Amino acid sequence: MSDDEITITETEREFHTYDEPFNDDHGKILTVRESSSAEGPHVWLCIEPPKQHPTLFSPHLSVKQATALRDRLNAWLEEVPKYWGPGPYDDRDSLEEMADEL
Repeated sequence: MSDDEITITETEREFHTYDEPFNDDHGKILTVRESSSAEGPHVWLCIEPPKQHPTLFSPHLSVKQATALRDRLNAWLEEVPKYWGPGPYDDRDSLEEMADEL
């Protein structure tokens, strides 16, 4: 993780949001949120397009922005075993095994 710690806040339904939303180079707002899925661990990557381009959804990230996204996703991944146990996730033995397959 980067030097900056990720702040985890709770929604009204007690699901987590990982740090503050941030903008990409084209004004899209990205937010990482825990899903309420009962089928296993899932995460929402919320992308709000800029008003001047309401159909533009693909983020365009600098290294700093990609690092910010990675850090938020890592914070969620670190919480998965706490709430879902050590695995298996998606028929794999561990989060590490899943990451190795990417």
